[in-house]
Amino acid sequence: MPIDLTFYLSLIILTLAIFGQCLFGFGGGLIAIPVLGLLIGMKDAVTITLVMQMLSVGVLIRVFNQIDWKVVVPVILGLIPGTLLGGYLLTILEEDWIRWALVVFILGYLIRDAFFSDHQLFILRRRWSGHIVGLFSGIIQGIIGTGGPPLVMYLNELSIKPDAFRAALLLWIFVTNFIRLFISLNAGLFSPQVIQISLYAIPLILIAMWAADQMSKKLNERVYGQAVKIILVGSVFALIMN
Repeated sequence: MPIDLTFYLSLIILTLAIFGQCLFGFGGGLIAIPVLGLLIGMKDAVTITLVMQMLSVGVLIRVFNQIDWKVVVPVILGLIPGTLLGGYLLTILEEDWIRWALVVFILGYLIRDAFFSDHQLFILRRRWSGHIVGLFSGIIQGIIGTGGPPLVMYLNELSIKPDAFRAALLLWIFVTNFIRLFISLNAGLFSPQVIQISLYAIPLILIAMWAADQMSKKLNERVYGQAVKIILVGSVFALIMN
């Protein structure tokens, strides 16, 4: 891949995405994949985002003692088979299918957030619900690289404290991406373009992680959340036009 405007835009997007991911525990894939998909193709965008999210383990180490294992473990037991299935589907599905799956998923997330944010999903309080949520999120994560929203809905319903909320999401994302890393390597998804952008992005990602850690208690979360929604709406239109 030549070093051109597309290359620099990809680095900027990845840096902003990992900043949001480390600040709130989720959202990196939702920010990065739709826009990167337009610039470099959906499969490369998903794979590069995988590399980016793997690096967030540095933040996970800092909040590891906040993990509520009673909540986390059932979800992990669903995430593992779900991610394996989603990773396999990624290797056989056409890129257009992945793009439209992402459009539908983002629209569903935005609609739920806009109209049903206060709706109580009592089924998520069932003992077995963690396994189902994990399975569903793993499949989405394996296919389009961004399975966070179902996990966020689950934690919201359980009224998890903010520190435990962030720690659980970072751990779940790390588990799914650890599995996806081996699937992607075996499937040959690490193209020269993916490798080049990833290598150049690593220093910027590390800086973004540090900045997110410094700003975690200072940034207005409501403003950031609104900005993410605007980005998502714009991404949906861009994906449809593409």
